[in-house]
Amino acid sequence: MQIKSLFSKPIYEYNKVQFFISLLRRNSKLQLNQSDNRKYLNVGCGANIYPQFVNLDWQWRPGVDYCWDILRGLPFSNEQFIGIYSEHCLEHLPFDRIQFVLSEFYRVLKAGGVARIVLPDGQKYIETYYKRMNGEFVEFPYENDLTLKTPMMHVNSVFRYHGHLYCYDFNTLKLLLEEIGFVNIVKSGFNESQDLNFKCDTKHRENESLYLECTK
Repeated sequence: MQIKSLFSKPIYEYNKVQFFISLLRRNSKLQLNQSDNRKYLNVGCGANIYPQFVNLDWQWRPGVDYCWDILRGLPFSNEQFIGIYSEHCLEHLPFDRIQFVLSEFYRVLKAGGVARIVLPDGQKYIETYYKRMNGEFVEFPYENDLTLKTPMMHVNSVFRYHGHLYCYDFNTLKLLLEEIGFVNIVKSGFNESQDLNFKCDTKHRENESLYLECTK
């Protein structure tokens, strides 16, 4: 029997294989590529690999350029990128480290560069909770999840489930970005951006997400 026939898919697509490759590669300087001239960075890309971006994630998978723990900083030069995209990543970080990570975004952006940040929108969940508790039926983002049996379970799902460590609203994230030095901080919408490279938002996350863009 050929070894190839033992596997139903390429070996590097198995989660355990990706886990061990991640252990070997994470934060290794051997990944550094000085010849890469792409000017957009995708932080916390997960499975959303885009060719116009340098794709960075904590876990390696095919297409990830940098397997990196961003709590240790970004492995790039000052003012290297004109755009940074991050979708449903920052909510997985401890709140006491978020300023450092956002300051790293600021550092590697060129002057006039833009960061587009997409996160679960805490305000949506809290407003929906309030309406439901006052007798109005308004659907939560994942209303069809039968494990979430009460409005408070829905609220906790965005604060504590799926590895989430903190939930943001626009005002909180805006304040953090202003303290670092970002300007022109605006709430956006699904795939609403002046930069075509940023029109890559994940459709199934639309109803739960906060979209924000800011400029260095």
